[in-house]
Amino acid sequence: MVTYVLIFMAAVFFATTLFLLVRFYFTDRRRMTSITEGRVLTAAERTVIERDLRKIKTDITATYTARGKDYQVHRTIEGSKATHFPPGRPINIRYNPGEPDMSEIML
Repeated sequence: MVTYVLIFMAAVFFATTLFLLVRFYFTDRRRMTSITEGRVLTAAERTVIERDLRKIKTDITATYTARGKDYQVHRTIEGSKATHFPPGRPINIRYNPGEPDMSEIML
């Protein structure tokens, strides 16, 4: 009986560890290790209505160069912040050096 309890506890520990590794360690964000400077192309505000709540979101599009090729990246942030991101403004971009199209705008 004690053996079955120990096997069950070990299985739970193993499953929990595996879940945590997959959930937090093996993520795309972890692979984005390089940073480059990009430029804002557009920043536009839009109104989103969810049930009885009205929100303003800002969609940002930026361009950057990695490994000699141009890429674009998009990000949506909460609030009315389009005036903070005029076209041409420099902005940091984090990307995966092995797959440069895997990227995000750093704010």
